Amino acid sequence: PAGGGAGEQRVKEQVVAAMYDVLPNTLKVWGNVHPWQFDSVGTPLKGTDAMLGVSYWFGTNMVWLNYGAKRINDCVSCNSKGLGIGYHYLFSKRTEFYASYAKVQNQANAANGLAGFTPTAPGQNMSGIVAGLAVTF
Repeated sequence: PAGGGAGEQRVKEQVVAAMYDVLPNTLKVWGNVHPWQFDSVGTPLKGTDAMLGVSYWFGTNMVWLNYGAKRINDCVSCNSKGLGIGYHYLFSKRTEFYASYAKVQNQANAANGLAGFTPTAPGQNMSGIVAGLAVTF
């Protein structure tokens, strides 16, 4: 258990994911559905995470957009949703520039984070911008 308390925690989850190449090497659509169940010392939570995205390649450039949602059953104002948009430019087979923006909107009792950062209190929204250069050796 978190915090070293007595008791037992159990997690049960499944994931179904797919990607479809709508226009070969140009337009792709992907998504997943992730139902889960968490029980911490007799306090159960059930919910579903889902995501849908699309990417489009033109030359050595790629843009993408995705939408995600978290729904928690039997919990008032505990849901979250998020949107991300990004750009990649391939300099070579091993080097690329990337930039993206994302936003997570939390309901009053939700505290889902973004890229490893979490809100300081439930109900706060998160947004972030990232840019970088990736080199594969």
